[in-house]
Amino acid sequence: MDIQVIAHVRPSDAESGLQRIEKITKTYGLWSDAWRPRLRAVSGDIDLPKLGLSQNDWDMVAREADIVVHNGAHVNWMLPYSSLRTANVLSTLQCIKLCASHKPKRFAFVSSTSTLDTAHYVNLSQESTADGGNGVSEADDLAGSREGLGTGYGQSKWASEYIVREAGRRGLQGVIIRPGYITGDPVSGITITDDFLVRLWKSCLQVQARPDIRSRLNQVPVTQVSRLVVAGILNPPLSPLGVVHVTSHPRLGLDEWLGALQTYGYNVPEVSYEEWCEKLRIYVEDESIKEDLSVLPLFHFVTGDLSAASVAPELDDINAAAVLRSIASRREGRDPLADNVVDLDTIGVYLAYLVAIGFLPQPEVGGQRKLPVCKLDPDMATAIAGLGGRR
Repeated sequence: MDIQVIAHVRPSDAESGLQRIEKITKTYGLWSDAWRPRLRAVSGDIDLPKLGLSQNDWDMVAREADIVVHNGAHVNWMLPYSSLRTANVLSTLQCIKLCASHKPKRFAFVSSTSTLDTAHYVNLSQESTADGGNGVSEADDLAGSREGLGTGYGQSKWASEYIVREAGRRGLQGVIIRPGYITGDPVSGITITDDFLVRLWKSCLQVQARPDIRSRLNQVPVTQVSRLVVAGILNPPLSPLGVVHVTSHPRLGLDEWLGALQTYGYNVPEVSYEEWCEKLRIYVEDESIKEDLSVLPLFHFVTGDLSAASVAPELDDINAAAVLRSIASRREGRDPLADNVVDLDTIGVYLAYLVAIGFLPQPEVGGQRKLPVCKLDPDMATAIAGLGGRR
């Protein structure tokens, strides 16, 4: 299949954007020279009308593209809806306009399970699983969260989904992909260090304790999320437009995610949530400590009621399984959702990577398990460490 990719980039010109894509993917060990003739870039900004594209670039994409994938957003759990509306909602509207310009295009919108973070869906999920069901249906219309979403980010994704679904009723073809936490590559361990769950690990090491919180985490490796985006847009589950839930089977508890630190040799005893919050406050107030608390940007979130805030409804993912089967010729006989799992082995790979790039220290005590050997060579680890926060 001869697929050409046009990437929307923020640098001031397309050539700089292409160079940035090549540099970063080479740093991560992903680049292939075979991509170069199949990859183009257009310079823009999702905060601006027409996604910041020049009229010529807008017309070129509108004429040539067959699929538009919208994965751009300002991800921030603390800002209000008003601060996120332009980047997250109006950009979605611009993408829909692009899909309707010159020729019809399929649209893949990467949303978030933050659209389901209300008591209504937690209760609906519990009722469904108690009756033998799988949780919130992919066919749900999100009426249960038109009120009650606690974050501006969740509200912005809800509003965007509403617009996309309305466009679908008017003929837009495509798919909405709805992931929860997106974790790193389960093979290399490459992980974004400003991810909330990764920051939570580091903060537990900083205060030498972890909270006793039993809520279940919906987390899926980035490789599987990417696979679902591609499968979903190439083989949409419904016409004109359906939803693909991205959910893990089974889910780890937050206590298991944090307890893995102890398993791999870190000294982080489990304490009550209240005691852990107090340790965070003491750490932040101690002027002799030079390293900022890793979760400091989310301090009020984690010390509010993290146990309640981290409860996630169970999700039915029949559409996800269906779209994965549509591309499963090389993986015949396997459960298409098997790669959704994040387990203790996967966590070990992540921790080994974070140690290799210097984000986390080496474990200081003997644990039940030894960290696996990180597969990155030292030069690559050094290069990744130099990329900055989002590495």
